[in-house]
Amino acid sequence: MNSDIMQRYMSQAMKMYKAHLQAENKEEAAPVLAEMENVPERSPDEANQESAPLPVPEANENEPPVPMGIPEIAPPADISEQLKEEKSYGTLTVNVSLTRGLFPVAGATVRVFFGPYENYALVGEEQTDESGKAVFRLETPSAELSETPDSAQKPYATYSVVVDAPGYLRHINLGVPVFAGINSVQDVVLTAPSAANGTEDIVVPDESDYDL
Repeated sequence: MNSDIMQRYMSQAMKMYKAHLQAENKEEAAPVLAEMENVPERSPDEANQESAPLPVPEANENEPPVPMGIPEIAPPADISEQLKEEKSYGTLTVNVSLTRGLFPVAGATVRVFFGPYENYALVGEEQTDESGKAVFRLETPSAELSETPDSAQKPYATYSVVVDAPGYLRHINLGVPVFAGINSVQDVVLTAPSAANGTEDIVVPDESDYDL
């Protein structure tokens, strides 16, 4: 079969296929077109009534609003009560030396006690470093008490400091005040037994008995 005959054959086949598809589409669309032709016409008033928006119900002020599907976010917890329960702390630095601070004493044992002199409670023990210092972190009343002058409670805690070093008398400081958030410094100058005139311990009276 030559190319001219083949082209005429393919062209004729495509025309027959298109005609067949158009006939099928007309048969399927015929029932739908018939139904559309049988729909009764509506007056303009009827068309407006159907297209009118739905009535909105009146809001009742006594009823809570209806949630819109957004999850409710809980308010942040009130942490003021937690802050009141937290403890406050201050630091106490003890400087141990000889001859009015000119020669620091390393290796001295520093103990910090809380409570009355007759019933001490040990709360810390450290050895002085090469500079003669020992640092303690101690519990104190809240710093807010210092802003309330009429408060019956003192705005600081009192501790007693006991220092022992070989070859020197025991040194005791009573009632050392420590404030919240503040570094308190206590200087201790050791005394040799030969200069004590028979005294066994050096006791410094309560230092907190004064008006701030």
